[in-house]
Amino acid sequence: MKHINEIILITIMLGAGVVYAGKSPEIKLEWENKTEEVSWKTVLDEKGKDVWIVEQIPETSSDDNFSNLLVVQEFKNQKKTSSEKFAKGLFKLASKDCEGLRINGPKSNKDNGYEVSYVQIYCGKRIGTDYGTETFQKVIKIGDLIYVVTREFRVPPNATGGVTSFSKDKMEEMMAMMKAKGLASNYLVKDVFVCGGKSKNEKCPDK
Repeated sequence: MKHINEIILITIMLGAGVVYAGKSPEIKLEWENKTEEVSWKTVLDEKGKDVWIVEQIPETSSDDNFSNLLVVQEFKNQKKTSSEKFAKGLFKLASKDCEGLRINGPKSNKDNGYEVSYVQIYCGKRIGTDYGTETFQKVIKIGDLIYVVTREFRVPPNATGGVTSFSKDKMEEMMAMMKAKGLASNYLVKDVFVCGGKSKNEKCPDK
């Protein structure tokens, strides 16, 4: 079952909200979602030759009918690729199956010694579907590894990505969606971080 825009296969060692960074078990990516009031279930946990991808949707959603998605990916052999360069590559992927594409970012900085880039991708309408998507991504580089954590929402289609129209009788739905997107963005900032290595993040379990 493949829900994300375009599946890119990856290799990770997966724990409950933790990914260990390849051959460096002392370095790990924390991604447990403590910000959003959502109970998640895994709908894809797939490994190939060099690959592992994990997708989660809310427990209340069916596997074939959902509008809310969380994905964790790891990319190996990225020693010469910065988090920002990698993030820009995500734009090209999005442009292949999207009409009315609008992009914010990447916004890059250092987070406890590691390169981090944030990206927002707004798709007015996914080609071949009856919906648009709003995608929030955090790209982190650890040595020769790059992690991408994605939060994505399906929204009504629109000519311009990120511009969703609601009728007056759906104001509550609009406010709920705005709140959900704000929490998703906060999740990436607050709950997705590196522990071990150069990191001095006070949220790390061993701090």
